[in-house]
Amino acid sequence: MKKNLLYVLFLLVSGIANAQIVNIPDVNFKSFLIEAIDLFDGHPIDANGDGEIQVSEAEEVNTLIITDIYNHAPITNIQGIEFFTNVEVLNIMISQTPDIDLSALTNLESLSIEDERLVNLNIQGLINLETFNLVKSGIISLDLSLSQNLSHIGIAIAYNDDLTSLIIGNNTQLENISVNSTGLESLDLSGCPNIESFSFNFGGSHDVFLNLKNGNINFSSSFGASAYFDNNQGNKCYICIDEGEEFENVSDNVVFGSYCTFKPGGDYNTITGSINYDQFNNGCASGNLSIPLAVVRINDGTTTGYSYNTDGIYNFFTQAGTFNLTPQFENDWFTVTPATINFADNNNNESIHNFCVTSNGIHHDVEVAIIPVLGARPGFDATYKIVYKNKGNQTLSGDVVFTYNDDVLDYVSASATPATGSLTWSYTDLLPFETREVTVILNVNGPMETPAVNIGDVLTFVAAVTPATGDETTEDNSFNYKQDVVGSFDPNDITCLEGATVNPDKIGEYLHYNINFENTGTAAATFIVVKDIIDAAKFDVNTLQILDASHAMETRVTGNKVEFIFDDINLGAAEKGNVTFKIKTLNTLAVNSEVTQQADIFFDYNWPIQTNEATTTFAILSVGSFKQDSSVKVYPNPANGMVTISPKAEITWVQLYDVQGRLLQSGSGNTIDVSNRQAGIYFVKVMTDKGMKVEKLVRK
Repeated sequence: MKKNLLYVLFLLVSGIANAQIVNIPDVNFKSFLIEAIDLFDGHPIDANGDGEIQVSEAEEVNTLIITDIYNHAPITNIQGIEFFTNVEVLNIMISQTPDIDLSALTNLESLSIEDERLVNLNIQGLINLETFNLVKSGIISLDLSLSQNLSHIGIAIAYNDDLTSLIIGNNTQLENISVNSTGLESLDLSGCPNIESFSFNFGGSHDVFLNLKNGNINFSSSFGASAYFDNNQGNKCYICIDEGEEFENVSDNVVFGSYCTFKPGGDYNTITGSINYDQFNNGCASGNLSIPLAVVRINDGTTTGYSYNTDGIYNFFTQAGTFNLTPQFENDWFTVTPATINFADNNNNESIHNFCVTSNGIHHDVEVAIIPVLGARPGFDATYKIVYKNKGNQTLSGDVVFTYNDDVLDYVSASATPATGSLTWSYTDLLPFETREVTVILNVNGPMETPAVNIGDVLTFVAAVTPATGDETTEDNSFNYKQDVVGSFDPNDITCLEGATVNPDKIGEYLHYNINFENTGTAAATFIVVKDIIDAAKFDVNTLQILDASHAMETRVTGNKVEFIFDDINLGAAEKGNVTFKIKTLNTLAVNSEVTQQADIFFDYNWPIQTNEATTTFAILSVGSFKQDSSVKVYPNPANGMVTISPKAEITWVQLYDVQGRLLQSGSGNTIDVSNRQAGIYFVKVMTDKGMKVEKLVRK
């Protein structure tokens, strides 16, 4: 008997629950539902015809359209929709409802909303949602990041500035997206690698940033006519894509680039670490120096790349595979153990490997270069940097001498008191891999001064560095620079510091290039990238060395593409910067071969500025028809007294010139006395019965 009573009680409770009536405050919404049908199978939602919607009836609905557009009274509140928990397809076309909460409809797969008064939309928790369309709403912010099964998104809020934030998040299922909105200023789709088609029409009164850098290198080629971009012609749309992607048939004001981030899109692995010099012979345990702009080479058996960084940190971003890392130096005077890194997958793994570099033998080697920072114009100041670097493995001390023609150039400022026509600085304790520099400002004579300097004239400069002990590479202990005087100049330019013509005996040797850049805009540039595509048919990209950078910088070399990345530079309006590098030409070049460098400079999300072409020809210089007698030796060099000339052949005559090319003395003996000469750079021209030789001489 007790069992029967319990059973009856259970049936009563169940019946009451199933007969529970949904609370629908808006009478127009309730009236609509009572008349509506489930479009999935056509059954009426008010299945029992009692003029109410029971919970059980709401739970039976699969496909529902809610509308007050076609001869229906306006609906202002759709409370009660939360009981339709099994609905999979929902279309809402109403005009008076500011708030819609659909968070309880966790089985919803397709949602379309058209509501001009809609301000607040809650769709959090709709994890099964696959299709979402929103038309004519007043929504300000929309977050779809939790609906990671979305494959289609369509948003059309044209001529309405209300929607200013749209968050998609990481969605590997998204295939199609269409956005038409004048309020958005940015949209990030970097976490959506499987998009197959899209359309974007922003059309607002502001610039727009769109991030499509998603790691899918075939992203653009799969679209064809399915990709559409548009924006107000008075504004710019910057679209960040993966390197190598291309899009066609877009508006002229659409700018493509890959520099929105300096990491790849999608999933990738990271290899990073530092390169340290074992200064104290303690295995780089502590207190040792990181090596700025050290070169680390990576190779996976097929592809080779390089990383340089001003702070001595290297970075590589890879996929799965085996990668061999090797620090590289300009000479073999250092020892370091290579490393091999293995990644089984590309699940954002990180490997940190620090290199410890030790000295191999005892070697002294220092180099110097002159870098033009501000061009020479008649009557204006010109700026130069004298950069010197210890390439050897011993700490060095010595002098740096900068010589110029003081008849046409007046000293303005430098870091030391100069002698006439020559500036000299002593340096001490220059550590291996250390670079120092001196900035010099000189005023150029104007056309009305005597002697006059005019546009087209050439100014000559020489810098020399003198280590206290013998240098093993004397060729780079001095640097000649000839500068054309100009009336105006492009602040974003590239210059070959050896000039437009170089003797063919320099084929296979280093050429030096300086790239200047200036922010000509009105706001600070957050980042700057200088990209140089090296002509691999004429240059050996493996020999590239960075000599100078005005700001903290990372250099990446991929194939023959070199990128100098100044991230977080914040270069203010009218502020300047530069990067200077040297690179060897191939020794297979012939006489009269031309080599050219050109760079693209990217300031934030703007169109790149293309520099001039710096072309250099390997041609015979006009030094007469004499053969060169390479046996001639001039020593000591540097000197402050007697200098000996020692050829294997008989001396015909000897001449001494200053840096301006003026003949100072001549004779036929094998010695020259320079004790009465000022410190600076001179040239000794020696003629023998075998030929001629010109040697640079430094007077200490």
